[in-house]
Amino acid sequence: MNRQWGQLPERGSAWTLRLILWIALHIGRPAGRALLYPITLYFLMTAGEARRGSQLFLRRALNREPSWRDRFRHIHCFAATILDRVYFLSGRLEHFEIEIVGGQSIFDQAATGRGCILLGSHLGSFEALRVIGLHLQRLPIRILMNTRHNPVMTRLLDALNPTLAQTIIPVGGPETLLKVQESVGQGYLVGALGDRIAPGERAAPCRFFGEDIALPIAPILSAALVGCPVILCFGLYRGGNRYQMHFELLAERVILDRRHRQEQLGVWMQRYADRLEHYARDAPYNWFNFYDYWQEAPSSLVGAERSRATGQSPRRFVRQFAMGWDGLGTLLLSNMLLMATLGLSGLWLFHRVWRMAQDTPAQVAESGWVVVLGVRLQRDQVSRDYACRLERAAALYRADPQRRILLVGGPTSGSVSEAERGRQFLLAMGLPTGALSIEDQSLHTLDNLRRTRQLLGEVQRQSFVLVTSRYHLARSEILARGLDLHPVLCAAEDRLRLDFSVLWRLALEAGYLHWYKVGRAWSRWTRNRHSLARIS
Repeated sequence: MNRQWGQLPERGSAWTLRLILWIALHIGRPAGRALLYPITLYFLMTAGEARRGSQLFLRRALNREPSWRDRFRHIHCFAATILDRVYFLSGRLEHFEIEIVGGQSIFDQAATGRGCILLGSHLGSFEALRVIGLHLQRLPIRILMNTRHNPVMTRLLDALNPTLAQTIIPVGGPETLLKVQESVGQGYLVGALGDRIAPGERAAPCRFFGEDIALPIAPILSAALVGCPVILCFGLYRGGNRYQMHFELLAERVILDRRHRQEQLGVWMQRYADRLEHYARDAPYNWFNFYDYWQEAPSSLVGAERSRATGQSPRRFVRQFAMGWDGLGTLLLSNMLLMATLGLSGLWLFHRVWRMAQDTPAQVAESGWVVVLGVRLQRDQVSRDYACRLERAAALYRADPQRRILLVGGPTSGSVSEAERGRQFLLAMGLPTGALSIEDQSLHTLDNLRRTRQLLGEVQRQSFVLVTSRYHLARSEILARGLDLHPVLCAAEDRLRLDFSVLWRLALEAGYLHWYKVGRAWSRWTRNRHSLARIS
């Protein structure tokens, strides 16, 4: 099993998380759930690694290729449980329907006064077990938790219920096993997650969805050393306000022969893996390991390996971390403003996007540099929109061979960048190599323009031609002016054609612009220098 989950940076800033908590606690759960849709869409668009991890898992769990709706539902399910965690921690359980399946095993264990290991996973809500056990059934529960991962979110959630925060046993220190032994001896039910391996942790090989993985042996080994039972627990989210808590006795007692310890640990871990697979098939959208669980080689890594082989610098950042939680927080503010103005603020921007798409010329007289914004490749090939932009740039060059063309855009899917594929396209059209330059590291439109500013320098950046699709012109101009760039805009298409897909793109561009303007205003008002540095 891949250990990269511990290396993923926390996508969070404290003020954004506080905003989300405030919305959840003061506006209410219906409003909070309404905001989950733009949040889910945001992560579906920007979190490439999470999106790929979702696809790899759902392909196995659903026995088919998952659609974008499946991946949207997968991320939305995760977002819903994160929102509900706020209510669980603040003790607001009255609006939830909670069904307990197989609960007699845990109730009987608690009645004996002896502790045990509660073995769970990142399937569903383990938080629901912790809070429901304490608030509804008064069970003595302590939880093993990696507090060093996502520290900002951990601190804010712990502040909602300081008493509950005291039940956490931090993972990773030499005293962890001693605290587990002490807690079990005092009659606590000690919860642990058994589906992720921490760096340096011992593991046992298992079969999961028909393929090899490795699972950490620490929970089973702790149970064997303490001599206590192991009870499986899965808190499945069933949609709306419904949760199912499943409990199963895995082992009354784990006994290990010193001569065959590793093999016996493997047997117990395989039993756990089998039950985990059973519940993952039953509730596939509850699987919250959004990374390459089976260590398939992701396309971004393939590109990095090829870069190393050719002596180029590997990409340090990937698209899913380009926006961060500052972007998510301003997205929430943007949607709240849209609702407060009944959509009028968005309608005004839509009119601006429409007029610019309709009125911008497709021919310009400006000489010098022609900058072509990239478009996401389709299976590593130039899309129709990108081809239109490239053909316009070629026409401008043929009208004035003194012009130079700069293609901007990094890798978006496979191993080749948008800029490099655009260069190959123009070479095939007969343009000379000396007329073409590329920038192949930028991740999105704002990054395209920022790197263009760096490449063109102070003198030439005030007088260049910017070629992009008609639907994209308004956003490109506003972002460019925010970076103190003043390009001459040139539309890729001869005229604006009207159909449903173009109207949808115009509306989407208006939404992006609304988000940008709200984010810029908020960053200035809060004096958020980190955000301002990224957009100016």
